[in-house]
Amino acid sequence: TVRNELLGESEGVPGQRVRLAHAPVVDRPPLVLQIAEHADDDGEAAESGAGWLEWTAVRDFASSRPGDRHFTLDATTGEIAFGPSVRQPDGKLRQFGAVPPKGAAIRALRYGTGGGRAGNVARSTISVLRSSVPYIARVENREAARGGVDGETVEEAKARAPITLRAQERAVTARDYEELARRAAPEAARIACLAADAAEAGENAVRVLVVPQAVPDRGGRLRFEQLVPGEELLSRVTGFLDERRPLGTRLAVGPPFYQGVTVVATLH
Repeated sequence: TVRNELLGESEGVPGQRVRLAHAPVVDRPPLVLQIAEHADDDGEAAESGAGWLEWTAVRDFASSRPGDRHFTLDATTGEIAFGPSVRQPDGKLRQFGAVPPKGAAIRALRYGTGGGRAGNVARSTISVLRSSVPYIARVENREAARGGVDGETVEEAKARAPITLRAQERAVTARDYEELARRAAPEAARIACLAADAAEAGENAVRVLVVPQAVPDRGGRLRFEQLVPGEELLSRVTGFLDERRPLGTRLAVGPPFYQGVTVVATLH
């Protein structure tokens, strides 16, 4: 968690952008962005918390009025943007969201950073307390950290765009189901869509198999339970696809059937 990070001063113009020093930004704890109420606020105000106004993060500025203290955040890059001024068809300029006063200090009171695949560490890897806790001598993560996903690259976006335009938020083909499921669970290792057995799931049934992301223990060993997706992951994929499947289609989301294999090798 990063606290009291100064991001610069407002230029007093629409559409200004500032960047956090640490990215990517995670949801917990949420970003708290504050702007000095007056351009001449001094350090004492910063320490006490007086003289600062809190601004609200929004997804976009479509519904923002000129007086709304709104901003957007690109969690991948850590870039913060304030509302733009857009020329309307009648030639007039419309301001979407408030503009911070010129010269006012901008700070991130608190935000969380981390994530990505680099944060998926094996169990027994974390052993250092970030801050001391009374009567706690040592710590250890008993399970691997997982779920971290790197931000989408430009090449990945280029590959996804045609599929997104073709599917139009509807799951019709097997590939549609797979791509939409990946959007719901980008941290999953593999997702496959198969036609379900009619005798088992009924007519017009679709089966989506989900393999969770697994972090090997030290030594490269994977345990079987790491390959079983959790209820939260399955529920998230099911809910996302259920809103986009055609009427009359039955949906089954679950883990694949794993076939154990034993290999005996003789080295000469």
